[in-house]
Amino acid sequence: MMKRHLKISVVFLCLLAFPAFAQDFGEPDLTKNEKILTAIEQNLQKNNLLSADISDDLKIVNGIQSEMSQAKLYYQDKLQNVQKRLDALGSVPESGIKEPAEIAAKRKEFTNEEENYKFKIARIELINAKTEDINALILKIRNRSLLDKILVQQTSVFQLADFGEAFLTLPRFFYNLLETPYIWYNHLDDGQRRVIKDNILHVLLIASVVLIFVLYLSFYIRKFFGYKDCRENPKYAEKIRAAAAMAFYYGIIPAAVIGTFLLWLKDSPLLNAGQPSIRPLLNCGLFLLLLFFLLRAAVKAVLVPQCGAWRIIKINDEKAKTLNRTLSFALVSILLIQMLLQYALKVEAGDDTIYALQILDVAAKAFGIIFTARRLAYNPEDETEAANDKQYILTTTAKLYLFTAVFSAGVLLISQAGYVRLSEFLINRFLLTLVVLGLFWLIGQIIRIMLHQILRLKFWKRKLHISPRGLVKTEFWAGFALTPLLWLAAGIAVLALWGFSVDIMLHDIRSFLLGFNIGGMRISIVSIFWGIISFFVSLFIFKSVKRSLISGNLSKIEMEESSRNSLAAGISLIGFIISAVVAIAVMGGSLSSITIIAGALSFGVGLGLQNIVSNFVSGIIIIFERPIKIGDWVVINGQEGIVKSIAMRATILEAFNKSDIIIPNSDILSSSLVNLTYSNRIGRIEIKIGVNYNSDIKLVQKLLNDIAVSTAGILSNPAPTIAFADFSDNSLIFQLNCYTANVYSRQDIANQIREKILNEFTAHNINIPTAPKTLKIISSETDNDENQTIA
Repeated sequence: MMKRHLKISVVFLCLLAFPAFAQDFGEPDLTKNEKILTAIEQNLQKNNLLSADISDDLKIVNGIQSEMSQAKLYYQDKLQNVQKRLDALGSVPESGIKEPAEIAAKRKEFTNEEENYKFKIARIELINAKTEDINALILKIRNRSLLDKILVQQTSVFQLADFGEAFLTLPRFFYNLLETPYIWYNHLDDGQRRVIKDNILHVLLIASVVLIFVLYLSFYIRKFFGYKDCRENPKYAEKIRAAAAMAFYYGIIPAAVIGTFLLWLKDSPLLNAGQPSIRPLLNCGLFLLLLFFLLRAAVKAVLVPQCGAWRIIKINDEKAKTLNRTLSFALVSILLIQMLLQYALKVEAGDDTIYALQILDVAAKAFGIIFTARRLAYNPEDETEAANDKQYILTTTAKLYLFTAVFSAGVLLISQAGYVRLSEFLINRFLLTLVVLGLFWLIGQIIRIMLHQILRLKFWKRKLHISPRGLVKTEFWAGFALTPLLWLAAGIAVLALWGFSVDIMLHDIRSFLLGFNIGGMRISIVSIFWGIISFFVSLFIFKSVKRSLISGNLSKIEMEESSRNSLAAGISLIGFIISAVVAIAVMGGSLSSITIIAGALSFGVGLGLQNIVSNFVSGIIIIFERPIKIGDWVVINGQEGIVKSIAMRATILEAFNKSDIIIPNSDILSSSLVNLTYSNRIGRIEIKIGVNYNSDIKLVQKLLNDIAVSTAGILSNPAPTIAFADFSDNSLIFQLNCYTANVYSRQDIANQIREKILNEFTAHNINIPTAPKTLKIISSETDNDENQTIA
């Protein structure tokens, strides 16, 4: 086990450290790159490139920019080496003093190299400036192209004649649409009609078989993967599985059938026969029907109107049902108008008809958004509160609804003003933004469920010996890190939807992460991230090795438990140091970096880290000198408990009420320390008891001695003693002194002795007028010191 952990450690640490040391870079052709950038800039300035050509040029520019960044680092390293060699030659001698020929030749050689590298770095800076200019030019061309597409004014509502004429073309368009199948069939010749009649039965038979199969598959999915008869209190993982299964049932299966039918129609020559062709109508209708099933499946899988307990989002049943109806109606309206619009575009129905359908499409989407947001934001309690409170403040949900309503109404007004393309762009991007955000939220939930299920595997506990608490922490931090990553990805996707040049932004982010200069220092966010990861992974590996040593090979050696714990603490210290060195190496540091960090720490000690360093050094002393050990019963500065753990900074005691006491290590060495189990665990039990004045003293002493001798756990050497301790107002006080080999069992032994005393004294008619007063346990190290008594 230990060898396997060591092998894994070495391999993993080598893999982590490899990127910090492995560099293979050849000198770039600066002249070639300059020519390429000049040609790209000239082509862009002609302003007649397609979007794909611009994207290709941008990839080339970004590649050159990345190459130049590496080249700059390469030449800067070369320049530093040459400058070091020049410094090694010393300063230039004053005039009149002749320098040795060999030194003068070397100085001239190094000076020429220095000037050469400076010249190359200057050329690289010029190339980088040109790449920035080209990126700005590409961004300008893209923005202008986008604005030219959407800022086109058409007929507005203020031009009533033209506006009305556009809408008056719609009835004729609808009539032609309904008449298309009839006209198509009449234009077929007799042979084509015969083919249709001969194959109609085959098509119906195949459709029936497919329908039966689909119904059986749907029944199977609903029974075994669905909502299990709306069972209450399902786990969230079960909700996700059921939502995926029902989305497959409601959406994927119908979409697969429709998609298969579309593929079959693609190869059918009959659809192109006749004038007009029926293919555009079928393609548009079937495609929008496919899209309807998919969107409706997503809505029903998320809202689950019939089984509220299985809903993956928090929303009440009434609102879920209302939202389901509203969204379904909105989907039908939007997709129906979208089908008409797409068909009109395919058959070139005319500018007026297409313009009117575009207006209707924007209106359907705007009203669908408004009604859906209204249903989502509606809360009867808010209306009641608003009626009773004159200073009622809108809730966040109400503010979102208000923003959505104003936005949708504004888009509708823009379309009425003649800017239909702009309104289409805004409303479509808004809808896609909502879809993207919902998808990323769902992906986040699924990843968290999968992570939870993976961390529940017994592999982590059995093979890697990770504690349940460690797994819980891992799940928390993984979820904590997942949230900003998902939001960042969602933000980038949304920006791409709205026309931002995300490829330029991603390249800038990549350049920032891979490294940027602050003064003469280069900082790489990726290297820092990998350094932090390598630090914690290295610590984990050393903890695994330590655990393997303690529970494996070391457990076979006769060694005290305290020695094992001290060795484990030493391994932790060494592991921490090695992990820090590995992290610095992965970050791209060197011995000089470590020296700088050490100097900074030394300066920090003088400013306020004395206590931390003092505790750290005290922890090392405690580990190797061992004045206390794990499991010792100690009293430190009045704090009493059992030593639970000894770390580098502090020691933890477990008090007898099961609370933890954290004591800095420096306090242990600088203050009084009582270790009741330093050399052994023998302890003394004292029980005082009073009897009546007329009691038989000899009988009392004999009974107490017999009770002590017959009690399990009481040592015979030293033997129990009974002392006539004192006189009180109404009793004679006797004290029973006895010893136990394990001071931790003193409570159980004291209870047994008291029970026997009560039983024996009652049997021999010895009266106990007063209750026992004191129970004392004294370590064998402190028998003669009453100040060390533990009450």
